[in-house]
Amino acid sequence: MSQSDLPPEEDGRDVQQSATEQLLKAAGEGPATEDLSAEVLHLLRQIMRLFDLRSKQLAKQFGLTGPQLVVLRELAACEGVPIGTLASKVSLSQATITDIADRLERRGLVRRARSDRDRRRVMLQITERGIEVMQNKPTVLRDEFLQQFATLERWEQLQILASLQRIVSMMKTTLA
Repeated sequence: MSQSDLPPEEDGRDVQQSATEQLLKAAGEGPATEDLSAEVLHLLRQIMRLFDLRSKQLAKQFGLTGPQLVVLRELAACEGVPIGTLASKVSLSQATITDIADRLERRGLVRRARSDRDRRRVMLQITERGIEVMQNKPTVLRDEFLQQFATLERWEQLQILASLQRIVSMMKTTLA
């Protein structure tokens, strides 16, 4: 899906222009805080929708959803991990990881094995077939996004990272 396939409000240029206009207005009289927070929530919904669309693309292309790919990628980076630890690493609930593991196990992409050190612990491991899938290098974020992000100045990358971290922090406090 290219940017031209997206509705105008989802085209990154329009979002960037809107954000820039908001910053300029905020420096003067500008819109009320409620207007800005509504815009932030609108943009977060767009991000979630774009992740959902990408997940559907991955399902068509590789037979994997975005969360399944995230789990496989994490398992490919380690020799085996308990479900609870994996859940923490990928920011998903243990119940979600268990469901994903069940689906991936049925497809032969992961397996459950008892820990050598503590037989009570069950470790999740990627299989050879799972490794083969990962060799196709499917990405959760589109390559175009990753390339565009890489071309940003370091300070811009850090600004985006800091802003997203702050949003996550703010959203976590609303759940407490």
